[in-house]
Amino acid sequence: MLVPKKMKSSRKLLLLAITVIVLGVIIYLLYTNFIAGSIEIVKPLKIEIPVMVISPVNPELKTDFLNKKPYTDLKNPSGVKLPVTASITGRSNPFLPLLFIFSSADKK
Repeated sequence: MLVPKKMKSSRKLLLLAITVIVLGVIIYLLYTNFIAGSIEIVKPLKIEIPVMVISPVNPELKTDFLNKKPYTDLKNPSGVKLPVTASITGRSNPFLPLLFIFSSADKK
């Protein structure tokens, strides 16, 4: 069975002295920084921020640049119909296995 040890009286006095010193320092710092100092009300600073004026955005798209080089030199390749239209893509059941992934050599 464990028997609690008693502290020596010299150790008790040392711990008490350290506790009193630490509390004294804390109380001193609190008193000098918060209580003893005169409370000064600081006036807010007046800061003037320059306002940047932005001109309104013009939503019109000017296409006159398309009539200049190099855009006038562009040619439509033969066989391409513009505008491009999308055809039917994908599979009706995407969970079916893909036939081109497995070649006939892999099935052996």
